[in-house]
Amino acid sequence: MTKEPVWDGPALEVGQVWTMRGREIAIVRMGKHLAEYRTCHEGKVVHKGRADLKTVRQIREELAARSAKLTGRLDVDHRFL
Repeated sequence: MTKEPVWDGPALEVGQVWTMRGREIAIVRMGKHLAEYRTCHEGKVVHKGRADLKTVRQIREELAARSAKLTGRLDVDHRFL
């Protein structure tokens, strides 16, 4: 039986940029239970393609499992809100 990684990072917030295994994602929307994120490239949100929508818990588990690091913040403009 494998043990699930435990999230010990900061609370997820809109505008955070996380790096995991060479991939960057930015949190662009947050709700009570759901969060939307998009991939980033060189500090800018990639607008092509669709955003991923997952529960906050799923995102935390993924970040913990991939040893993600909080690497920056973005000013998320009105197009995402």
